[in-house]
Amino acid sequence: MEDALELVRAALPATIDIRRDFAADVPPLVGDAAQIHQVVVNLATNASHAIGMRPGHIEFRIAAVDVDAGTERASPDLRGGRYVRLSVIDDGHGMDRATLERIFDPFFTTMPPGQGSGLGLSVAHGIVRSHGGAIRVESEPGKGTALHVFFPAIQVAVEATPAPTAGAVPTRGGRVLYVDDEGALVLMARRSLTRFGWDVTGFTDPAKALQEFQLRPGEFDVVVTDAAMPGMTGLELAARLRATRPDVPIVLASGNLGPEDQDACERLGVRDLVQKPFAADELCRMLDRLRAR
Repeated sequence: MEDALELVRAALPATIDIRRDFAADVPPLVGDAAQIHQVVVNLATNASHAIGMRPGHIEFRIAAVDVDAGTERASPDLRGGRYVRLSVIDDGHGMDRATLERIFDPFFTTMPPGQGSGLGLSVAHGIVRSHGGAIRVESEPGKGTALHVFFPAIQVAVEATPAPTAGAVPTRGGRVLYVDDEGALVLMARRSLTRFGWDVTGFTDPAKALQEFQLRPGEFDVVVTDAAMPGMTGLELAARLRATRPDVPIVLASGNLGPEDQDACERLGVRDLVQKPFAADELCRMLDRLRAR
């Protein structure tokens, strides 16, 4: 959480105050740290959008809770037991019932056209469910929103595992052009890949990324781009990059890849597809394979 919030703070407007309330008696859980990291970033980004440019606050809480039959009726995805609950609470514009019923649908967004892909909450929901948890949402128009994320706790003592170091993944290193319309994800990628020896140039605007690439196409060893971006999709960006330099290796990242996307990638010569969310070491291995070809 501390690591995720450091990135969140750098990506959010200065007008948003970040508050935290972390209980001291939280039990351990088993999960993918990179994926849980992305849940935090996605929920924070969504809360920021709800607040907009006015002053506001987002509060992050972590607590241990026991789920009983009453809680299960309110959240059918939850079974009885002990959970670690992460709450993200904002004082944004809130949501009506019709919006609440669709917030986890892929590509559903209340943002204006060109601002947000509508995948943030859908991806977060998928990650939480894959961990055996659930998300409860409380919101009313004009009264803000509280998202409560439940991760199953484990009941046995767990010895902390040291975080992986750059040496844990053999890497050739190199220069990466990384493009994603979510600023927090660009920051996270830059920070993670740098630890593994990569020099990362990041952009949230695909048009600016294209302009930078066209100015110095020979200086990048590989390009990683999100698939769903406003203004220019990842596939459109890939086509224009390869028009400038046909041999540039390109990785397309998406939370919702279909067969038609794979066919389009093959036609464009996109080397690899990666499903979001992904761990930094997984991406590094993929980049290494591309450089070795």
